[in-house]
Parts: sequence; C-alpha cells; structure tokens
Amino acid sequence: MKNETTWYIAILLVCAVCAGLFLWRAELFNFQVQIDSQKFSDFGSFVGGIFGTLSFIWLIFTLREAKTQSFDNSFYNHLAVHESVVRDLLVKGQHIKIINDEITTRLDKIPPESLTEEVRSEYHNYKNKPDANDYFEALYRMLHIQYKYENRTPDKYFKDYTWQIGHFLRSFTSVAELVFEATFSEEKKSFYSRVIKSRATDDELRLIFYFVIFNSNLQERSKLLRMSRALHLFENIKDSLIKSDDWKKYIEMS
Repeated sequence: MKNETTWYIAILLVCAVCAGLFLWRAELFNFQVQIDSQKFSDFGSFVGGIFGTLSFIWLIFTLREAKTQSFDNSFYNHLAVHESVVRDLLVKGQHIKIINDEITTRLDKIPPESLTEEVRSEYHNYKNKPDANDYFEALYRMLHIQYKYENRTPDKYFKDYTWQIGHFLRSFTSVAELVFEATFSEEKKSFYSRVIKSRATDDELRLIFYFVIFNSNLQERSKLLRMSRALHLFENIKDSLIKSDDWKKYIEMS
C-alpha cells in the first residue's frame, strides 16, 4: 500500500512538471506575446490527456483495492470457520482420555527388543511421558506410535481417524487453497500464509504434513504438495517430524 501511494504521488509530480514545461515552452506566461489560440487548444488537449490518464490509473487502483478487500473478507471468514472447528475439537476432554488410554495400551504391547537401539531409547522416553492434555497433541502422539514403533503407514491412521479430524483437515486446506489460487503477488501470499501458520500449533501442522504426503488420493496429494510448497506451510516443523527422512521425502515428492 505504501509503495503504491508513492508511485501515485510520483506520477502526479511528473505530470505537474510536464504541465509547467508546456506552459513555459508555450510562452503562456509571457503577456507581451500575442495569445496563440492554437497553443491554448494544444494545452487543453494536453491537460485533458493528463487527467484522463490519472482517472484511468485511479480506477485501476480502486478496483485493486476492492478486490483486496473482497479477498480479505473471504479469507478471514474461511479462517474463522476453521478456528471454530479447532475449538470444537479442543473441548473433547473425554476423547483425549480415550486416546491417552489407547496410547498406553499400544506402548505396553510393543516389545522393546523389536525396535532398533536408537528407536528403543526414544520409545522408553516416550513411554514415560505424562498424558497429553491437548486433543491435537494426543492425536499426534498416536500417529507417532503407529508410524514409528508399529511401522504402520500414516494413510491407515488417517483412514481410522477421518471421522474425528476429517473436517479439521478439509477446513485447513480450504483456507490454504484460497491463498494459493489467488492472483496476488508472492509477497501478499506470504503474508496470508504467515497468518495461517500463526494460528496453528506445531501438532496441528505436523498432522496436516503427514496427511499431505500420505494422502491416498494421488490427484489431491499432488495439488496439496504444490500448494504447501508454494506457501511454505511446513518449514517451521521440518526438524521435529517423526522420521528424519520424512522432510526429504516431502521435498522429493513435490
């Protein structure tokens, strides 16, 4: 907005200088010279051209501002819907307890000797963690256990839990798609992307990351990969994923 205003002021100054030069060259301020009606006519055409151009520029500016305002309304409405979905999930205290109990049961059933030495050490630390007190933290822990300790691919996890978090995943991706498909500059898209990420926890973003790279719908996965890379949605969590090569896999896939 500041840059655009600077440009408009610069254009007005250039036009004013041009008008002054025209008047000077036309000797309209020299009252000892007989008035030349042709020069007055030329000056009128010149001024009319300037104001016509400025009116056109102002119209374009107004339309762009209206478009931006319309997008802002749509974006923040979509974001409000998504945040409403998140709030509804965060109050599911009973569901958190159920997931925590299942996590304990699954961890107890895993024979430590079946794990590599590196994973075994992490497994013992994970097993001694206190129960999760956040819905998305509990969901992500469950994914971690199934994927890393039970060697169960995340697509099966999302198939099991889609009835609980399907709406959450769809509402998040719809907000991101709105920004991705907008005909704005990369700078503006980056701003909206930062807004999206600032409203999400790391556990939420990690769940969405695995939903993207293990999406069983190949066409949808391709689109989500392109969108997430373009908006830099997951850069902040790349060092805290379940497996060390998951980020490399994401880069190669997209």
